[in-house]
Amino acid sequence: MSTKSLTLCIAALGILAASLPAQTVQPDAPFGQIGIAASETARINAYCRADVPPGPCVVAFAFYDTQGRILKQVSLTLMPGRAGSLDIQGTEINRSAMRAQLVPGIRMGSGAVLDALEVFDTQTGATRALLGAIAVTAQ
Repeated sequence: MSTKSLTLCIAALGILAASLPAQTVQPDAPFGQIGIAASETARINAYCRADVPPGPCVVAFAFYDTQGRILKQVSLTLMPGRAGSLDIQGTEINRSAMRAQLVPGIRMGSGAVLDALEVFDTQTGATRALLGAIAVTAQ
């Protein structure tokens, strides 16, 4: 593949990644609803599998409130063997509450990832909960 063709492919993947959050109507939530305290951070992780062609992986992460509204989101293009993540702190969800409920979501544009959800103490970094790895493949 020529450099020009590769550049065009990467540009097209970037456009696809940018459009994924706008298409999100319902959260794709393999984890279900979770609760985090004001002193905690929730993180969605994804690792682009190098053993399942083709790569790269285009993935959109989002955190939703319990009404389905997007609290935070990002779209990433991950090369095979690479990982990415999205964090949200408890204080970003509800500053006045000691605890908040949220729904983590992941949507695949292309590729295959192993994803995981972790909750950790924001101050110390100590892991409080870890769910995963769940294999997710673009449809």
